[in-house]
Amino acid sequence: MANSRSGESVLQRAVRVLGAFSEGVPRLTLSELARRADLATSTAHRLVAELLSEGLLVRGEDGAYEPGMRLWELATRANPVESLRRVASPFVLGAHAALQQVVTLCVPDLGTGTVLYVDVREEAGKAVQVGRPGGRLDLVATSSGLVILAHLPAHEAAGQLRRVAREDGAEAETELRRKLAQIRRDGHVGMVSGLVAENTAFAVPVFERGHRVIGALNVSALHAEADARRIVPVLVAAAQGISRAMGDGRDSGGRALACR
Repeated sequence: MANSRSGESVLQRAVRVLGAFSEGVPRLTLSELARRADLATSTAHRLVAELLSEGLLVRGEDGAYEPGMRLWELATRANPVESLRRVASPFVLGAHAALQQVVTLCVPDLGTGTVLYVDVREEAGKAVQVGRPGGRLDLVATSSGLVILAHLPAHEAAGQLRRVAREDGAEAETELRRKLAQIRRDGHVGMVSGLVAENTAFAVPVFERGHRVIGALNVSALHAEADARRIVPVLVAAAQGISRAMGDGRDSGGRALACR
């Protein structure tokens, strides 16, 4: 695929155009697209024309562009993240109904060192919401990311530990290793005033076949409502339900589940 003078391929530039949209900015003019994608207007115009022809963008009567229906269609076909979201949905809804708190489902993206929010069930007047569907947060800064990292195979976790050592120093890496060991012993994590000062967050791992961690189920609550004795058992039960539905045959502690 042809490259630009900067070395970027057409595909890379097209991804930048599509990535210019966000939940808060769902429609953009051509000049806005060019600016947000950091492209020359002429380049943006050519890319937008191709994306329009493939149905990946659509143009409104006012001339502004927005993501096309085909983009959603392609993204949901045979997509493991979407499959997990569909399987997990009744368990996420059940935890939300039982706890009346914010419940989220996240998956890891080790290449970027982030967690991706794939399902978010909000509760009016409860915790201050951090993640949004399709949003990302740093893996080591969130309860969901930490519980995933704690259950990754050592060779997969090593890259994230090296990143912490490189960015924050050896002492930070040592403290993170201690924290991850504690999470493995407890089977869950609680984080007080992490990303949001008003919140306490709890997270448990979600597994697939082979007891491989694929995500995390999280509850965020205001401190006064963050009763671990009530929240954690509901989270664990929901996460085990998701894991069984994804083909895992073990509980959150790694023990084989009895057949019933």
